[in-house]
Amino acid sequence: MNDLIIRPATENDIEFLVDGMRAMVRHISDSADSNYAKQLLDNLQVPAEYFQTVLAETHQHILIAQEQAMPCAFIHGLVASPSILVPTAAPVGKIESCWVDQSQRRKGLAQQLVSAIEIWFEEQQVSAIELSFILGNIEAEVSWAQLGYRPFRVQAAKVLKKS
Repeated sequence: MNDLIIRPATENDIEFLVDGMRAMVRHISDSADSNYAKQLLDNLQVPAEYFQTVLAETHQHILIAQEQAMPCAFIHGLVASPSILVPTAAPVGKIESCWVDQSQRRKGLAQQLVSAIEIWFEEQQVSAIELSFILGNIEAEVSWAQLGYRPFRVQAAKVLKKS
C-alpha cells in the first residue's frame, strides 16, 4: 500500500461515490436483521446530484482513498446537530457513510479514512462524532468498536400493515 493517497473528493469522483454507495447499500441490506431496514435499503436511490450537492456544501466533507491512482474507499462526514436535540448543544460531527471496496478490506483503509475525517472534524471545532450502522451488520459493529465508537442510542421500527 505504498501508493495510498487520501484526498478530498471532487466532481470527478461522483461516479465512484455513486457506485460505492450502491455497493454499500447492497452489503448492508444483505447483512441486516431487520425487514424494515431491508425494505428501506432495497428502495434507496443514490443519484449523482446528491453527491454534487454534498461536494458544494462547506459543512460536509468527503474523502477518497486511492491506490495507484484508483479510488478504492470513501468517507462522508458533516457537521450537524446532535441526534439527541438539546437546545444548548454544540454541533457534532456525523459520519454519514464509510465504504471500502471489498477487494481492499483488511488493509487499514477505514482506519486511515476515519483518522483523516476526525482531523477535519477537529478543524470544524466539533467535540464529538456520531455515526450509525444497521443492527446485525457485525462487520460494522466490530469495525466501529475497534475505532473507539460505542453505541449510545437505539432506534427501533415497526412496519404497519397496509390498509
